[in-house]
Amino acid sequence: MKTRETTRMGSRVRRRATGMTAVLLLVLLGFGVGCGGETTKPPGPSASELTAEGWTAFSAGDTATADARFRDALAVDPSYADAHTGRGWVAIRGRDYDGAETHFAAALAADSTARDAQAGRTVAAAGRDDPATVRDTGLALLEAVPEYRFAHDPEVSASDIRWLVARAALDLGDYVTAVAQIEVLAPGSGLNPDAADFLEEALALLESLRGEV
Repeated sequence: MKTRETTRMGSRVRRRATGMTAVLLLVLLGFGVGCGGETTKPPGPSASELTAEGWTAFSAGDTATADARFRDALAVDPSYADAHTGRGWVAIRGRDYDGAETHFAAALAADSTARDAQAGRTVAAAGRDDPATVRDTGLALLEAVPEYRFAHDPEVSASDIRWLVARAALDLGDYVTAVAQIEVLAPGSGLNPDAADFLEEALALLESLRGEV
């Protein structure tokens, strides 16, 4: 038969057990719950930081690592323009011009002033035999940045873009645009779009300039 003292002792034991359980739960939850009640994780690298790592690898010629970092950046922020631009240039180095176009289009959709994406799209369009895109995208870039140079590959500059634009304009029969770009590359060329042999001379001149741009 329970006495009053036994009952009081039982109540204290139950309260102590309940209190210990509560403390244990708080300790366990403390490892994964912040003050606001949300699960907290150590912050990882930002899309900007991952993209910067990608460009460092790209400039060093390590396209595999570069692409991995650009992919990581897009996993953090799927619309991060510079990461799409990076993947586009990696694709160009791999001669995947269709893949490059996809990423440059995404970059420009996110940021219409992404100049490296415009340059890459111009180059990729040349690889895809799309002279209209070469001319239009290349001209947009040159109008915005006449002395453009790709910071992650100094061999790609405004002269390369002008050469591609001039060649594409000739293919399109846009001789005015072609001559305007050729005159920048070779001042005083004296090309006359009305001359019977204009196309032949213009193509020959561009070919002679290929190694100089």
